[in-house]
Amino acid sequence: MRVLSQYPLANYIGQIFYKPFSLGNLRGTCAPILLPWLIYGAATTNPALGVKIDLSSIATQLGIIRSVYIDNTGSDTPIYIYFPDTQTTIVCQPNCTQWAPAYTLGMTANIYGLGFFTGDIPTTSMLFTNLPIAPATNVEIPQGIELWKASNTISRGTTIYNTNYGAPALGDQFINVTLPINAGSQTQTVFNFGTGFIYLTNFAVWSVGDIVISANPGTVPMFFESTGTSGIFWDETMLLNSDTNISFEIFQTSGNFKLDGTQLWRVRVNPTNISNNTNIQFNFSFTTNPS
Repeated sequence: MRVLSQYPLANYIGQIFYKPFSLGNLRGTCAPILLPWLIYGAATTNPALGVKIDLSSIATQLGIIRSVYIDNTGSDTPIYIYFPDTQTTIVCQPNCTQWAPAYTLGMTANIYGLGFFTGDIPTTSMLFTNLPIAPATNVEIPQGIELWKASNTISRGTTIYNTNYGAPALGDQFINVTLPINAGSQTQTVFNFGTGFIYLTNFAVWSVGDIVISANPGTVPMFFESTGTSGIFWDETMLLNSDTNISFEIFQTSGNFKLDGTQLWRVRVNPTNISNNTNIQFNFSFTTNPS
């Protein structure tokens, strides 16, 4: 059970009034409520908050709250209506409208929005009514993206992600980095965003061209690592006892690996006994989140 009382609660800004309305042959009374969440301080730094609605001033005209209509279209934020007298909650998903029964005998409700993001603060409107309406939901934008549970703390790193969920990465960006292996220790930066996080979806390492060794064994230690607290993500040492005259795959993996984007990530090689100008190529597919 979600504990909504942990979030800050403000009084409703606006005039409480009632108006008659009809739905088919049904005639009743409703109380329109408009919540522009921005005026209540919703932001990335204040992502969850509530507003207290008190309809007692129109209790005679409204009589009893039997249903609530919620217009949450154009909003990426779920809305929760909590009735303190019965401790029941109505939930409205993002990007939809909804009719929901109200299990209450009171005239107050606390309305919460969770997950506000600066630059995308919605306005939610609703009608508290005295008509018994069958529950129904009309979805504006289907929620077709599965949310994956993720730690809000980067392992061996810092807290940089302000919620515990993230959509699976698309791997819509890619970068290739090449290092020579005949010139001693070499490094090259791969990611240096300074903010957010990186979803690494595919990582492959290849040799490019012939490899000629000057003495047995030829060794090529390879690293993909952070220069910060996260340390080494991957390392492998290639051993060669004879010349190799073909390009080949050294390593490949796919997944959704979450890397701390505030740290600098690089590739590094530290070869010995390699005499020709052969390269090691590192290929990355990834998605970034700047938050």
